[in-house]
Amino acid sequence: METERPTRAARFGKGAGRLWRKYVRREAAAIYWFEGKGIPRYVSNTLAWTIRVSLLLVILLLVGSLAVIIAIAYVSNKLHVDSSEESEEWAIGTQKRNEDRWFH
Repeated sequence: METERPTRAARFGKGAGRLWRKYVRREAAAIYWFEGKGIPRYVSNTLAWTIRVSLLLVILLLVGSLAVIIAIAYVSNKLHVDSSEESEEWAIGTQKRNEDRWFH
């Protein structure tokens, strides 16, 4: 039986899941460490949620910036293609040759 090779999306998902599990383990260890130092659990939980929300905002900022860059590149390319099509004159034969000589 031949197994299929996982797609890029599947590999990305597995990697993201591993990173998330690693983060959760470290977070739990940090919460227990804070409790060992005498800090109340609600303070450490608040800190953990603050870090989670901050990470989410950073990810959204990066994705949003990437989307804006792609949109700008797309619009710029579209405008460049449209302007090059409009700038063509439809002069015929000798008119075209004379026009080229005149502007150069």
